[in-house]
Amino acid sequence: MTSGIKGEDHGLYGVPTGPDAGPFEHAFGHRDNRYGRSAATLSAEPGSVWEYSDPAFSHLSILFARIAGMEMGEFVQRRIFAPIGIEHASFGVLGGAGHIGPHTSGHVGLVISARDLARFGLLACRHGRWGDQQIIPQWWCDLATRSSQMLNHEYGYSWWVNAKRTRWPKLPEDTFALQGHNTNNCYIVPSLDLIVDKIGSGPTRWNEGDFINGIVDSLV
Repeated sequence: MTSGIKGEDHGLYGVPTGPDAGPFEHAFGHRDNRYGRSAATLSAEPGSVWEYSDPAFSHLSILFARIAGMEMGEFVQRRIFAPIGIEHASFGVLGGAGHIGPHTSGHVGLVISARDLARFGLLACRHGRWGDQQIIPQWWCDLATRSSQMLNHEYGYSWWVNAKRTRWPKLPEDTFALQGHNTNNCYIVPSLDLIVDKIGSGPTRWNEGDFINGIVDSLV
């Protein structure tokens, strides 16, 4: 989110296709999207601004496939989901049909049950450990769930974090969360050994503070 690749502050939401162009063509700046918006030029010097950017995440998807030798969705299914018993989850794919791709959608498109999302939340709460097996390196779990930079201290690496207690003032500092489209969210509070998730088709916005604060208050 500090790459300088244009995102929501510049009206780029998702990676919608345009005439004769797929989503990755738009994300890479080769083509405008269907609304005539372009990601062809950086908005700022990398590292100098923070901007939530779906086009930037699309770069991640292809980089991952090139480096790992398999699609991100397949890797996650094999290395994370299957070992912890997640059975009802699938990733969307983007592109193909004459355009760049298909590749795993890096920014949206995970379909998962509430129970299986809670399993993933528990894995994160346990610093990547499941039983006697370290599924994800602990150092990465710890790094990803604290502030990744000073431009927006509420963001780690794909996780929203509470390091300075500004995102969720009434919750412990170690709270972190996945917050997705249509308020599909998963909150983790390691100090309370608590995972709370919400799955559904909306609303697009809601008072998450009242929801999660009420649950925590009922426990403590």
